[in-house]
Amino acid sequence: MNILLAADKIHAGSKSVKLAKKCLEMDCTCQLTVLYVSNDTPPVYYRTDIGRQVTLPRHELIVKQQLADAVSREFRPWPGRVRFRHETGHPARTICRIANELDADLLILGGPNRRSSGLLGGSVVEAVLNSVQRPVLIAK
Repeated sequence: MNILLAADKIHAGSKSVKLAKKCLEMDCTCQLTVLYVSNDTPPVYYRTDIGRQVTLPRHELIVKQQLADAVSREFRPWPGRVRFRHETGHPARTICRIANELDADLLILGGPNRRSSGLLGGSVVEAVLNSVQRPVLIAK
């Protein structure tokens, strides 16, 4: 089973992380990709000896590294079966594109809540549900 977990935060108590862990426990062939999408953040350009280089703003680089570290920590019991992936673009379209690219058997999304204003707010979940041709599990 190939699972895609789209996340804007990773912590042990989140239902989406618990569901992903349960899938890894139940199926020894299960592979998990944790996806973080930077929301079309304007890039930062700088000059180097080899030409112009592009990078994300500092705050996005920090969030990306924090998420990568959290994935390593939370999914440590499953070495080689879990990977972190970062993409930049429109969140819903990017999630759908990566789900198709990975041929995901299941897409896990964190559901919206009253405090949600991040990547997986209600509009992103709704757009993914209306676009993706794969099973989706929404963890609220």
